[in-house]
Amino acid sequence: WDIWNLKVILRGKSYGLGADGIRADLVPAGSLGAESLEKLIALDTNDDIIANYSRMTGMTIPADVMSEYKETENLGVIEDHLEKSRYNILLSSIDPSSRPTKMFQDYVRSEIDIRNLKTILKLKAEGIYGESVLKYVIPGGRRIDKKFALQLANAETIANASSDLQQLDCYDILKEFVESENVPVRTVISEMKRYEIAMAKKFSHMYTLSVVPVLDYMIHKEIEGRNIRAITRGIESGLDKEIIRGLLVI
Repeated sequence: WDIWNLKVILRGKSYGLGADGIRADLVPAGSLGAESLEKLIALDTNDDIIANYSRMTGMTIPADVMSEYKETENLGVIEDHLEKSRYNILLSSIDPSSRPTKMFQDYVRSEIDIRNLKTILKLKAEGIYGESVLKYVIPGGRRIDKKFALQLANAETIANASSDLQQLDCYDILKEFVESENVPVRTVISEMKRYEIAMAKKFSHMYTLSVVPVLDYMIHKEIEGRNIRAITRGIESGLDKEIIRGLLVI
């Protein structure tokens, strides 16, 4: 949650939100409590926020990442690094010596695969292919390593990536969309999220006295929060109800 909160504060500042607007999206459930988060909100620049966050948490952002951010003024550079760090920290904290924790580790690695596949598909929809995609890939997935990611990235369409996608556990839900050229990427991504939910639910019933049911609960609460945000922000933006409905994961 520390990384989530940092991203919320940085994005909020970049969009010119006031303290109340930023505070509404914070989840003070990490190592940084409400008081520490308030100190970050009170700072004026993203550089100061990042520097103070690093001192508070001990997590530093590499100089090359900061340099690219300052050159491009693209906050996504920081966010991409934070996402990679989040998963790296999470995987490092899991001891796979027992069956339930090994399942948890496998789940996280599968989640990384799904995140990477979503990223590759989104970039493909924007006409971005090849090695330039690799900088956005999160290490640690079960199936999608650097080589596999490049194969997917080199395919100009989802259909062209069919043979590679068949190697993924989630191919069954992708098959219909792979064979159709007119399905929006947003629809594919929503289906992948539903697959992720189903996977967590399946695991939760296998080891009911382990951490896995907690994972299932957290995923459902996360989806619930995202759906609420999609509805409220969609209404605020004047989006059509059908468009809002398409953004929901149910």
